[in-house]
Amino acid sequence: MSSGRRFACTTALVAVAWLAAPAHAADPDLLLWLKFDETSGTLAADASGNGNNGTVVTGSGTPEWVAGRKANALEIDGLTEPRARRVQVPWSSSLAVTNQLTAMSWIRLRAIDTYEHNIVGRSGSTDWRLLAKRSDKRITFIVDTGSSRTTLNGFVPGAGLTVGVWYHVAATYDGSRMRIYLNGAELANRSCSGNIQISGNASIPLGVGAFPRNATTWEDDFPGALDEVKIWKRVLTAAEILAEMNAGSHLSRLQWRENF
Repeated sequence: MSSGRRFACTTALVAVAWLAAPAHAADPDLLLWLKFDETSGTLAADASGNGNNGTVVTGSGTPEWVAGRKANALEIDGLTEPRARRVQVPWSSSLAVTNQLTAMSWIRLRAIDTYEHNIVGRSGSTDWRLLAKRSDKRITFIVDTGSSRTTLNGFVPGAGLTVGVWYHVAATYDGSRMRIYLNGAELANRSCSGNIQISGNASIPLGVGAFPRNATTWEDDFPGALDEVKIWKRVLTAAEILAEMNAGSHLSRLQWRENF
């Protein structure tokens, strides 16, 4: 290969890898990243570098690690009694957000019912949460700013969320507007102002797959699988959210060719 072709090949490779790079590459604003790739045990390791590891609470069974949208995922099973399966992340000041937030996850429902189902969030009267409700065909994002509690509903077109299908769900808040994204496209937005009111009760953890109403009461279990749960203390752009959705297998999509 000539030096010119070698340079062109290298340049193209770097460019494609850079364009496909997710927003969390060397991002100090990433607070939590649960990959759910453990395949066994009760640890849900935080890959953000902040040490916000979660514990899988299994109720009457063992964690059901399943094939995920990217590598592995965790099946929550929010329909089987006792409905106690969840991931709880001990509260840390490193998880606190004020007027900048992005939360996202891959979700896959395995059943239909009439309940709301928590994807990720904290506290019943403060903080924020992201949830899904299959029967109403909606994704919901709630932000509490102390003076008000604002709810944004994003209604999924057509038949709504399909059982057994992976969807990428994201929500952002920039201090003046809330947004919901589904599969990389904006689904809904509305105005909201003020800093997010964070509960001072350190005994209330962050809930993934179920919602901590308080330090001891859990509800709204998720009936399906979750993968790649992430939280930032900044607002990701629409392009960054799309890159996050597409990240994970970009290297396998690179085409090595002699002639670029």
